[in-house]
Amino acid sequence: MKNFPELVSVILPVRNGERFLAAAIQSVLAQDYDPLEILVIDGNSTDRTAEIARSFPQVTFLTQPGRGVPDSYNFGVAQAKGEWVAFLESDDTWTPDKLRVQMDYMRARPELLFTMTHAKLFVEPGCQLPPGYRAEWTQESQIGSVLIETRIIG
Repeated sequence: MKNFPELVSVILPVRNGERFLAAAIQSVLAQDYDPLEILVIDGNSTDRTAEIARSFPQVTFLTQPGRGVPDSYNFGVAQAKGEWVAFLESDDTWTPDKLRVQMDYMRARPELLFTMTHAKLFVEPGCQLPPGYRAEWTQESQIGSVLIETRIIG
């Protein structure tokens, strides 16, 4: 049986995410699970992304050496110190119990190496659905974020 609590590294890739980044980071800081490491991986933003991320002392701000979201995730995983890695998009937020619920689930099932959550998609009032999105996706539960034990990815 594993000893808990184990460090969870949150990988948060972003490029020009000043509009939603603070809310995403705050949702991680509001978690009722500890210990956490928050790695914001910047894809060479030209807006206030760096300033916003650096305004949170709990955040480690890194500029990715490669390009694109997959490179930012890979770079973040390589920098992570946690036994577990959780991924969060810069325009998403978590419920305050997200990590605790996932870690409790993993504690009860030590044979598992990862879990996934459900997600609720929404569109801000007055905005249109992005191209390729379907209206029914905002009414149904979708596949959400993943929590992975680092020994299977590193």
